[in-house]
Amino acid sequence: MSKLKKLAMLCMAMISAATLSVGCSIITPADSSVPADSSFSESSSSVGTEDSSSSSSSDNSSSSNSSSSSSSSSDSSSNSSSSSSDSSSNSSSSSSDSSSNSSSSSSSSSSSSSSSSSGGGNGGEPSELHDEADCIWSSWELVTAATCTTDGEMKRTCTYPNENHYETENFDARGHNYGYTGICSTCKTEATPTPPSNEEYLTPDTPNSGIYGTGMDAYDRYTLSAGNYYELEIVSDKTWFQVRLPEVGQYAIVSTDNTYNVTLGHHIGSDFFINETPDHTARKLADGNFIYTFSSETEDTWEVETAFHYFSLSGFTGDTVKFYIVKIDRPAWKAKYIHETVIAKEAGKITLPEKPMGAIATEVPYDATGIKYDAEKGYYCMADGSPIYAAISKKASRQFGGGTVAFTDLLGVGQSLNLEKAVLPSGDYLLHGYHYFLMTDPELTGKETNTNSYQNYANSDGLYPVTKELYEFLKLWTNQHPPAEEPDAANADNAWLAPCYYYKTLQVGEVGNPAIVTSLGTFTAQQYNKRLEMYYSFTASNLSTTGATYYMITIPNDNVELKIGNTTYYNKSADGYNQINNLCVEVNPSQAFIFSVLDATGKGGAIEVTITEVQSQSLSLGNVTLQPLEIIKITGETAYYVSYTYTATAAGTLTLNLSSDTTAQIYVGDTFLQEGTASANVEANETVMITISAANADAINATLSFA
Repeated sequence: MSKLKKLAMLCMAMISAATLSVGCSIITPADSSVPADSSFSESSSSVGTEDSSSSSSSDNSSSSNSSSSSSSSSDSSSNSSSSSSDSSSNSSSSSSDSSSNSSSSSSSSSSSSSSSSSGGGNGGEPSELHDEADCIWSSWELVTAATCTTDGEMKRTCTYPNENHYETENFDARGHNYGYTGICSTCKTEATPTPPSNEEYLTPDTPNSGIYGTGMDAYDRYTLSAGNYYELEIVSDKTWFQVRLPEVGQYAIVSTDNTYNVTLGHHIGSDFFINETPDHTARKLADGNFIYTFSSETEDTWEVETAFHYFSLSGFTGDTVKFYIVKIDRPAWKAKYIHETVIAKEAGKITLPEKPMGAIATEVPYDATGIKYDAEKGYYCMADGSPIYAAISKKASRQFGGGTVAFTDLLGVGQSLNLEKAVLPSGDYLLHGYHYFLMTDPELTGKETNTNSYQNYANSDGLYPVTKELYEFLKLWTNQHPPAEEPDAANADNAWLAPCYYYKTLQVGEVGNPAIVTSLGTFTAQQYNKRLEMYYSFTASNLSTTGATYYMITIPNDNVELKIGNTTYYNKSADGYNQINNLCVEVNPSQAFIFSVLDATGKGGAIEVTITEVQSQSLSLGNVTLQPLEIIKITGETAYYVSYTYTATAAGTLTLNLSSDTTAQIYVGDTFLQEGTASANVEANETVMITISAANADAINATLSFA
């Protein structure tokens, strides 16, 4: 097998495993007293395994399987003649129960690749005081290791509420791995290929042999198939052929007619390139023949009919080589990705804390200390007792970057919620799928509407307190998906806090809780913290009965920064800043205009701020000069406007002609007329508002006439 194909097949297998989520059973995570570590090398402390090709231990945790568990346990306890006998058997060691159930499990699963059974000191049945779905399971432990030819067995125990209840599960025998030599790398057994039943050697001249190509070079190869004998002549010291496999498995090429002087080489290649130096060569046998084994390495995900293996026969020109190609075993064992779907056990089970008045969701600092689990409340808290929340449907910018993605968006943006949980005793990898755990939307989860998700119980900000199972999820997630903004090395263990928040009660003037300006005029901004901006907010309806659109913000102090949106303005010359003396802003009558001021010296001094209404000036007939103002919009964008008024003394037509070198637009009221010239009919004593929208703040020459 070529290295390129091996790599491609491995990637395809991992992608298939990572995207699998539909059709798997629902399991419940642990509720252990100490949060499980997120290390991938450790087993899950909560769940069993499920292979899509076999019975699931998860299924055994359903009520429908409790009856089969009871049946199995009654068989194992049939030697007891009465309930008192059963009771006495409860006092016996769990190892005897284990052996009893192991034999039962083994006998019942002889025709299956894997199975599971339940057992326990009470005859193998779950306690009458709890449902099997309520079990909190230990990690899977190895009972019997699998060999090349015999299945293995693993076991997990209910740690609460009935420690005498356990489950066992068989896992597949490894099978031989013959590699390229025909000798199993595990048990050293030599392959004994069974030759094809029809001993007819096909040649390129045999009618209907299926052989095509000339074999002359690497790019004009013979094409052969498994299950046949072949006889090929060596041409120009080397003959080339490719083999198409009919199904997945391990295959052998075995010569039959004393090939001491012939070398079989296996080459890396494709339809477009063949490496003419062989990657492997056949092993010589004592009788002078050779054997070479190779494999299609995955059982379900590789389309073997399109996969070729490339070979050469090297020797003396004119010699013939007789050999056969045959399947000898199933594919060599490789670890599988076993998927289990996690459901939320703790969502909606706690009293959701009330959001404090005037508080804002704030990222929990990575260097926060004293974080603890409050057993009475059922969630994690800051040192002062403030709940720590996980961002469920809230956009978590520190985790994902940019503030555009939440956990509940991940499937929509092509990311998986399958996390590598543990390496099982079988050697397979356990994946926990958290789609159903987090999400309500059935279109994303592939399930029916899920009311038991954390999304369903999150508060109006998309947050939910971090329960133990949420903590385990966050540890796993951030271990395998490092945050966009990672903590420093000293706080690396707190990476799980990346999508976590707490409610911080804000002082007036902090971002998120601006001080409200209620009147025009001058006020003093006194910073509550010398190094933080002081935020203010006002609306046109608050400041003026006219609901004016434009206001002037004036700050006479030196070294003061004024920020609107993401733009910072500075009232004294400094590179990299927009310069201001007076700043004109556009205010929506119903939308708050927010700005902040900061003493750039860091001294936290008092800052005088004056807000005035920008009045429209009156125009007179004749030649006029129009001066656009630089206007800052609520979004922080810049525009250039100027408004004037004209009051007509009689009815007629008012015309404004701009100079020919300007592209400014003219509005009369809210109506755009045209570029360069605007005319409007007016009544006697009517006041007309004329607005100019320009490309810059340059003065515009114009003529105003009336007829």
